Amino acid sequence: MFNNIIYFIIVLLIFNISYQKPSSEVSLFYSLVMLFVTWAVFAGLCRISFQHLAHHVRHEKEAEGAPASHYHRLELKFSVLAIFLFALDVYFFHLRYWLQSIPGLRYFSALQGILALSLFMAYLGTIWYSSHTAYAAAFQVTVSRRAFIVSNIKLNVPILFPWVIL
Repeated sequence: MFNNIIYFIIVLLIFNISYQKPSSEVSLFYSLVMLFVTWAVFAGLCRISFQHLAHHVRHEKEAEGAPASHYHRLELKFSVLAIFLFALDVYFFHLRYWLQSIPGLRYFSALQGILALSLFMAYLGTIWYSSHTAYAAAFQVTVSRRAFIVSNIKLNVPILFPWVIL
């Protein structure tokens, strides 16, 4: 939970301090394709890594607590990678420029921030979707994938309320 507060602060800082050029050197199509490609690679890495962890937990006898430790370490690794990819989206694919080019959005920085955070939440959602099986195996719980993702969203959205209010 506390890690996520730091993640959101970093993401908001990255988005808000990004320098906005008057025009983008790359087209909207290129930016969208690259956003999709980076997300797809990220999703593939998440899926493979968490499947490997789930397989390892199910078939290997480890010391008690070790699967949870491995799960949290992998989740941390992918959360940091999500922050890096978000920074890539902002600085190389000109996320802020394209958000400001939406009619009426240029003057509402909170809406721009919410849309940018939605992209970051998509990265986190990808982690949660991919990690469900490993989570269930590591913590020996039975929870549906949908309930797992919804609970993570419910845990993270309140973190953003103070920022939206300010």
